[in-house]
Order: sequence, then structure tokens, then C-alpha cells
Amino acid sequence: MRSTLLLLSLSLLAPVTAAERPAAAPAAAAKATLAAGTYTGSWRAQDESTGKLRLKFSQGADQKWQAEAVFTYEGAEVPTATKVLKVEGGRVELTFSWEVQGVNASSTLKGEIQAGSLSGTYESTVNEAASAGRWKVDLQPAKS
Repeated sequence: MRSTLLLLSLSLLAPVTAAERPAAAPAAAAKATLAAGTYTGSWRAQDESTGKLRLKFSQGADQKWQAEAVFTYEGAEVPTATKVLKVEGGRVELTFSWEVQGVNASSTLKGEIQAGSLSGTYESTVNEAASAGRWKVDLQPAKS
């Protein structure tokens, strides 16, 4: 009888003990990684001016990331020269220089990598002035 009471009391405590245990930590969500290819989208400045943005990412033989950027300003495409590219975990940072109407400038894009897209903020420096805004691009399907 005593052993039956002990078993019964242990079986009644088992659910409480299980409920008190911390749940197993969920597996860490896989971080999105940068995919090589062409991304297209747009940028929007704080003053509400907008334009198109095209970023192309590739990896060289040394597996180092390379980037090309082109954006539109007042409807005209502006080519750029990549200065810095950092791809770390789920983040990307790209700095490039450009010229519009004889004025030299640079922009730094900082963003998050999501499945098939990139988005974030940018800051541009033109002479002594600066502007900032947001951008978003989506990976385009590879052409066959």
C-alpha cells in the first residue's frame, strides 16, 4: 500500500515537474545570406525625392564580394564607383562615389539581408551638405 501511494504521488508530481522545466530553446533562426545577382528597387530621400536603384553583387575567385551600383537622379542614370563593401552575417554596407552635374559625392547604404531582398538606410554627402533616406531592392530572377 505504501509503495502504491508513493507511485501515485510521484505520478501526480510528474506533470508539475515537467511544466516547471524550461522549454527547450527553439533552434536559432537561420540568418539570410547575400545571394549573388542583380537587385532592383528604389530609394526615397527624407525630402520625398525618389529614384531607382540597381545593385549587382558577385563573388570573385577568392570568394570576396564585389558590388556595382547604379541609381537614377531626376530620371538620369548615375554610375558609381564602389569604395567599400562589407557583408557580415545578415547585414550589408556599401559605400560608393558618384558625380552629378560636375559635383562629386558619395553614399553609404546600410541594410539588412532578407530572403530575396535588401533594405535599409542611406546617407549621401555632397560637398558640405548631407542627405539621407531609405532604400529597398529585390533580387531579380536570373536570365536564361
